[in-house]
Amino acid sequence: SKYAALKQLDCKVSDGVVEITGTVPSFYLKQLAQAAIMQLDGVGSVRNLVAVSGESPVVMAKSCV
Repeated sequence: SKYAALKQLDCKVSDGVVEITGTVPSFYLKQLAQAAIMQLDGVGSVRNLVAVSGESPVVMAKSCV
């Protein structure tokens, strides 16, 4: 990936299930990581345990209103 934050994530694979852990600065990057993993051959499902270090969606939604 061209995103440095995604290169810092850890992945473990067991029976076609990929578990992603680590921290990214946005929910967009969390979803991007999951989408990238799902494109790989042999992946049955993704357990996305990535934490987001930026603002929560509730705080962001309130600031946009």
